[in-house]
Amino acid sequence: MFHGECDQICLFSAEESGGFPNALGEGDIEGILRVYGAGMTWIPVGRLSMNRVWTSGDGKCFAIYETIYNKLVLMTRDAYRRERKSNP
Repeated sequence: MFHGECDQICLFSAEESGGFPNALGEGDIEGILRVYGAGMTWIPVGRLSMNRVWTSGDGKCFAIYETIYNKLVLMTRDAYRRERKSNP
């Protein structure tokens, strides 16, 4: 939360295997981006790693699916800048 608004959310599958969250399926990810992305358009970014990345149509937000943790993070670019500044 920043100034009373959510600017970052991390989501995992509710189902686990061996104590770790199960991978999110393509339909799960698309649904999460639609619902939690407040109706934004999400554009896939070319892969530079194992992770999948999207940017919002207006460029103010991005999402990353961290495949090693099966975690989907949606975040504003302002939140990312604040996080990087506080954790150099």
